[in-house]
Amino acid sequence: MHELYQSGNSCVKPNVVTYGAVIDSHAKSSMPGNAARADELLAQMIHLHQSDPVAHSDLRPNTYSFNTVINAWAKSQEYDSADKAEEMLRLMEELSSRHGMDVRPDAFTYTAGK
Repeated sequence: MHELYQSGNSCVKPNVVTYGAVIDSHAKSSMPGNAARADELLAQMIHLHQSDPVAHSDLRPNTYSFNTVINAWAKSQEYDSADKAEEMLRLMEELSSRHGMDVRPDAFTYTAGK
């Protein structure tokens, strides 16, 4: 979707809701590799928002975005899924404390996958 927007189709400008819907669909899928796909989409959101916070203000990740990816890792059967979920938690803490983003972990963050 971002590629379509970049190519000039202004009708398909992605935002936190559209990214969230795709991330959520990956998180709910049992297909191998979907937690990594959800993680990659969140990383893309973070990168785009940080590269130009004004132009990409509508891509600012939120706690729900992170919780969805953490939940995907928590339910994943991947070898390093627990480590990946913990990395995501640490990233939330860092972005919240050092970069002022409103992505503080909440109760769901700590209980994902249960």
